[in-house]
Amino acid sequence: LVGVEYQNQPLLGVIRIPALDQCVYAAVGRGAWLVEGSWTPKAAKVSTCEKLSEAVFLTSEVATFDEIDRRDAYFKLQDATRLARTWGDSYGYFLVATGQAEIMVDPVVALWDIGAMLPIIGEAGGTFTDWSGKHTTHSSNGIATNGRLHDEVLAAIKP
Repeated sequence: LVGVEYQNQPLLGVIRIPALDQCVYAAVGRGAWLVEGSWTPKAAKVSTCEKLSEAVFLTSEVATFDEIDRRDAYFKLQDATRLARTWGDSYGYFLVATGQAEIMVDPVVALWDIGAMLPIIGEAGGTFTDWSGKHTTHSSNGIATNGRLHDEVLAAIKP
């Protein structure tokens, strides 16, 4: 992961998955790009899924919901979506940015975990916020969606 900020504003993000020979990168105002194998970039776009019941929900680890006493939020999303998996960390955000999943929720993060995500998810057409809906990487939690489902996800995790 590489995230570049200027005056606390995320400007550039890179997620590189060497084992799969894949990379997604973005710069604010320049789009998001996916590179696989041949290093010929193509536009990275989030999915067009509009129903929570058809969405794929990812998280890094279910136990992190316990760390903030919010296992209920995990179960709400698990029950509301088609599929829930713990393909998390940077790969979960990669999957959202490239349209292979619709929701990535992290209840516990640090800046180095999500510093790259706001430019990548935003430029791919999605939405990245913290759990309160603020567009920031300076939070202890994060949510990335395809944008169409963001409000429903925020509503589902409210206590």
